Amino acid sequence: MGVERTWILLLLPPALLILFIWRARSYYVFPSLDPVPESLASRLFFTVSRAGYFLLILLLILLAAGIQFSGGERLQYGYGADIIFLLDESRSMRDPFTALPATEEAKAQKETSKFHAAKSAIQRFMEMRTTGHDRYGLIAFGSSAVKILPLTMNHELFLSCLHAQDCVLASTFLYFPMASGLDELMRSRSRSRILALVSDGGGPLDDDKYGFSNIVKQHGIRFYWVSLGTDWLNELPRFLEQIGPLGNRMDVSNVPELEKGFEEIHRMERSLIIYRSSSPGVSSGPFVYLALLLMTVTWLSHSLFVYRRKASEP
Repeated sequence: MGVERTWILLLLPPALLILFIWRARSYYVFPSLDPVPESLASRLFFTVSRAGYFLLILLLILLAAGIQFSGGERLQYGYGADIIFLLDESRSMRDPFTALPATEEAKAQKETSKFHAAKSAIQRFMEMRTTGHDRYGLIAFGSSAVKILPLTMNHELFLSCLHAQDCVLASTFLYFPMASGLDELMRSRSRSRILALVSDGGGPLDDDKYGFSNIVKQHGIRFYWVSLGTDWLNELPRFLEQIGPLGNRMDVSNVPELEKGFEEIHRMERSLIIYRSSSPGVSSGPFVYLALLLMTVTWLSHSLFVYRRKASEP
């Protein structure tokens, strides 16, 4: 809860003080209830009316001060995973798949670049995950790495960012995206944390220098290498040997194998996930209507008493 104009709250004490000592005799502007016979009903109505004045002034001043009721946080549970995709955007990803069988389907696939096929496979992978509790992040890399989107449950935003990517970078350096992806997953509280590398080649990783394998083993992060080509430096195979069962390599040479690789990830990665979600804030609109309703009831009540008193006069 917050207040936009705190200085208006300074008007609250004098307003309540004036209400407490007020004894007006006019019957046209909030008339006094003194002339009403001192019956139990009269005293009760007087108390309720005075409380109504108090609540009315309190509401009007708080609304004028711009009171805001913010939403809280709540823990939610479901099945899913936190998944960071490391997407290779080097120019070689524009090349089509090779070593395809001589079929009509293969001829159509030759016209599909590795990059486009990878983006389509990631989208179909998300469509298979029907629970809706996954969080996705995207890091694009080439000679450098760019965190396109941190972990988010907004799947439409992720897909928009994914399809907006293009092959515009040169070379393939792995330590930049690896460091960025591990840093994001180290802050995750999910039991299932996944780093999925989609690349058609390899590059400098320098695991001995940066200790990526130790971080993966320490935090239980699973690493999937969806290989669309060959790692000439042989650093990723050595990295997979270091992390043992936490690593998995999938060599793909065509679109069906690519989709089958993501289906395997989908089958293996489905565990309980705990995440926080923000409750929506409370609008001040209902309180405005409540104040107006209270003002109307107070005015009608006084009008009724004034009418009854005048009707009883000779």
